[in-house]
Amino acid sequence: MFGPKVKINKNLLQRAAKLADLAGYSSVDEFITHIIEKEVADLEEAQTDEKVTERLRGLGYIERDSKTDRLLTLNAPASGPTTMWLVNRIACMLMNLIMHPLRLLPDWAALLVLSGLIGGFMLFVFRYTSNQPALKGLGDRFRADLLSLRLFPEHPRLIFGCQLRMLHTALLRLYYSLPPLAVMTIPMILLLVQMAVWFEHRPLLPGEDALLAVTLTPHAWQDRHHLTVHPSPGLLVKVGPLEIPERRELNWKIGSQTAGRYQLDMKMGQHQVQKQVVVGRTLAPVSTTRPDRGVIAQLLHPVEPPLPTDSGISAITIFYPSRATALLVWHPHWLISFFVLSIAVAVVLRPVFRVHL
Repeated sequence: MFGPKVKINKNLLQRAAKLADLAGYSSVDEFITHIIEKEVADLEEAQTDEKVTERLRGLGYIERDSKTDRLLTLNAPASGPTTMWLVNRIACMLMNLIMHPLRLLPDWAALLVLSGLIGGFMLFVFRYTSNQPALKGLGDRFRADLLSLRLFPEHPRLIFGCQLRMLHTALLRLYYSLPPLAVMTIPMILLLVQMAVWFEHRPLLPGEDALLAVTLTPHAWQDRHHLTVHPSPGLLVKVGPLEIPERRELNWKIGSQTAGRYQLDMKMGQHQVQKQVVVGRTLAPVSTTRPDRGVIAQLLHPVEPPLPTDSGISAITIFYPSRATALLVWHPHWLISFFVLSIAVAVVLRPVFRVHL
């Protein structure tokens, strides 16, 4: 009762308890003890250190470095929510709330409305995080020097002095703009990532096919033949898997049947993970990749939770078609349209909010 204790991930313990009950063990402790005894016995039977190392690498506990094998951990791999995932959840909830009334609009109209709202919001933040009196004075000085250039074009020394002062004024205005930029940088990064979820790709159309790519971890590649894909009703697996060893990647061709939000279940041994698939004709958030637990990967792919490190899968990607957002007669990238529209709205609303830039 008061002997040594080992910490086990809660989800893993629940799975072990179910299996112990199905296998007829008297308790989950007896089941776990039996498994550990079996693995220890297998390792003890290995005749060389190399065989032990290969066995541990196959279980995912050792990672090959460029020079040597490095022991990672004998604890259960982390599979709970990360800080970045919690941040992404909040950002996704806010974005879904904003986009909910815009779902039925054409993509260009939704982008126009959203760009206008963001442009006005950025102008509001700039006003209350910058030194407006100083910026107003710099603006007056810049206009005075510009007027001097027009009134006295025949005085070279005066023109040169005005140009130097205008350069100095521009640098000061940039300096006074740094605090608002610092305040808005992180929210803007999160916002642009969320907008990419909505405007970078479109959902699959009913009857349309797509490529599914599953990237495995180095230690799991040897067990790739045990990976199976099970589509939910509304999806089909048409072709695959196609192996790409140099990228440790398996590819399938999947097909969609009816509009909706579906899941692909991927099973590899005792591990099972899911990937979201979106089919439809209306504006909807599209998650192209379910990432690993890296911070950058989670930042760029915020919709789905990161993959458990013990799943043997490092990324699951569906190659959705790109979305072409029209702007009048042009079809620029949505990011260009966003910056043009948001800046235009900010310029138009600047006198209304009495903001000095």
